[in-house]
Amino acid sequence: MSLTGQPVSQKPPPPIRDKAHLDFVRGKPCLICGRKPSEAHHVRLSLRTMGKRVCDSKCVNLCAEHHRNLHSLGNEKLFWLPLPGGPLKHAAQLWHERTGEWPEWWDA
Repeated sequence: MSLTGQPVSQKPPPPIRDKAHLDFVRGKPCLICGRKPSEAHHVRLSLRTMGKRVCDSKCVNLCAEHHRNLHSLGNEKLFWLPLPGGPLKHAAQLWHERTGEWPEWWDA
């Protein structure tokens, strides 16, 4: 609360940028088919992230074909339905594997 009794709006922290993590993600095989090389895809499952930059901690590994298919489908939730646990679980595991810490957005 502010001094006037009004709620204080807090700006969300800026998205994490981590080139080493993106390189780590690209070094993994595709989550869908297991092919290499892969690309780092920033998971955007929330409307709040549409048009905004997403933290590098929310990246998963996809081959070029599946990355292109995901973007051409235009429905990220539908694309991820067959993946057990969903993409954010995998993104959190990748972040933890590389850094030893769970991302702040993940409730493990």
